[in-house]
Amino acid sequence: MTLFWLAVSFVCGIIVASLLWRREIGPPPKKESSFDGVSFPFDKRETLLNEGELVLYRTLQRELAKEYLILPKVRLGEIVQLNRKSSREHFYKNLVQSRHVDLLLCDRESIAPIMAIQVAEKDDHEHDVTFDVLKSAELLYLRLSPKKVIAPSELAFLISEAVRARRKRDTGPKAQVLR
Repeated sequence: MTLFWLAVSFVCGIIVASLLWRREIGPPPKKESSFDGVSFPFDKRETLLNEGELVLYRTLQRELAKEYLILPKVRLGEIVQLNRKSSREHFYKNLVQSRHVDLLLCDRESIAPIMAIQVAEKDDHEHDVTFDVLKSAELLYLRLSPKKVIAPSELAFLISEAVRARRKRDTGPKAQVLR
């Protein structure tokens, strides 16, 4: 009978030891989050760019990628910064954080912004905050109409000339709109 209890004790010891060992080397315990129990209503986008923006992005990649880094969908708040203290600082920061440019051409080495590009949904831009902000920051801005077709080589030439003029002087236009 003692042999029986010895065997039971032995088996129980092995079970307890294996449970403890498994606990030590098993997956780490799940960290508690303040969002536990919340189901977020998000899905991955199929693409960052719409069809027109994607055509433009591929064209610029083909024509200008050796010279510039081309970034899609960059928030305006990542491109510009306030140049002085203002009593409306919070207003200005919110203004730029909620907007983006479709494409941003940057220097390949420093990744400094050179030109912002938008595919315009409307033809008028009188109240276009993005235009006003980029003009204030003295950043080249190219606004393309989806209705106007431009040959890829012509587009690359226009961009290169605008950038060259800006670098040469800094006497080029503060902001440009191509319609």
